[in-house]
Amino acid sequence: IEMFMEKLQDEDEGTYTFQLQDGKATNHSTVVLVGDVFKKLQKEAEFQRQEWIRKQGPHFVEYLSWEVTGECNVLLKCKVANIKKETHIVWYKDEREISVDEKHDFKDGICTLLITEPLRN
Repeated sequence: IEMFMEKLQDEDEGTYTFQLQDGKATNHSTVVLVGDVFKKLQKEAEFQRQEWIRKQGPHFVEYLSWEVTGECNVLLKCKVANIKKETHIVWYKDEREISVDEKHDFKDGICTLLITEPLRN
């Protein structure tokens, strides 16, 4: 038996009891969701809800990061998920679009930008 709450509100704080009866046999189980326990659960539920909403569209599995290659170039990279074949990426520097000749097939979800010389605006 499960009980779902779409959004945990302050008025949901309290003691919940589930009672089971089968013929003459009965049993019950209780969970107390008050005080700090409730606040922690409420915070975690809201975080998980936001993550679920975020992951409904294209989203980052690994956020943008950088590394220096053996040739002393800089490689910017990130990993994305929940993308479609018509999805395309655009790289920006200082809020200006950078022209990139690279085509991405998104098979592994990894997007990269290799910086071999200073980018100019």
